[in-house]
This record gives sequence, structure tokens and C-alpha cells, in this order.
Amino acid sequence: MQSKKLYFTLGLTILLIGSAAFVAGKLFNGGSVTHEGESHVTPAPELPTSTPALSGILVERKDNTLIVQTVSFDPGSGWRLGDSNAPMDASSGPQVEVVVTRQTIIYHDDFDFEDTFIQQTVEETTLDYLDEQMLITVWGRKEGERLVADIMLFQHLKE
Repeated sequence: MQSKKLYFTLGLTILLIGSAAFVAGKLFNGGSVTHEGESHVTPAPELPTSTPALSGILVERKDNTLIVQTVSFDPGSGWRLGDSNAPMDASSGPQVEVVVTRQTIIYHDDFDFEDTFIQQTVEETTLDYLDEQMLITVWGRKEGERLVADIMLFQHLKE
């Protein structure tokens, strides 16, 4: 009985010392105790906190009407924002007509990088800023088959 107790105590002691050494090694090497590649993004305060109506890539622009190819950000879709060499699945969702009105607020974003903490910042812009290498996020209301944009955000996919 005493030998089982001794083995259990030794095993627990080794586990605790190993965990402490791992944390100390991460801290001494200038790293934080977070998962590799993990970052925390703080959204810009100007953007709505509600779920956007759609996200996608510009297919076509006709004056104040955009045709947007929606994309899926599901874990199994094989594409993540920031993977510069990975192609986006352009056929992952339906094309949606987005109407931009005079009341639509349009932003383009930028990020302030500080270690693993990222603060998203946005600036107001116009449709002239839009190009084909941007992710478009839209908050708005559906009217028939169209989406009327209240707020739009343009984000560069590749720099």
C-alpha cells in the first residue's frame, strides 16, 4: 500500500515540476503563456457588435450596386483570413446584390499590432477605395433578393 502511495506522490511531483519548468521557460524566453500563433483582436468601436448580414469578395460593381460572392468561415472550409498563400474558395456561397445608399457608412480597416494584442481601427471612406482584393462585410437589411447596406467594412486580403 505504501509503494502505491509513493509512486502516486512521485508522479504528481514530476508533473508539477514539469509544468512549472514549461511556464518558466516560456516567460524567460520572452513569450507569453498563450498558444502558439494565438492573438486577441479588439474590434473597432465604430462597428456594430451584431452579426453582419454577409461577408464576401467583390465580383462586380455597377455604380452603387455591388455583387458580392459570399464566403464561409466555417472551420472546415480550408481558408482563414491572413493565409496569404491559401486560395479563397470563391464558390463557397451564393452571390448577393448589395445596394449602397447615401446613408450607408463605409469604412476601411487597419490594425495596430502590439505583440499578441491587436486593436482594429477603421476610417470612413467611399466606394472608390474598393478593389478586388478586399473582403467586404455588410450590416444591413434585406429587401427582396437585395441587401441594402447600412454599414460596410472593406478589409485587404493581401498586401
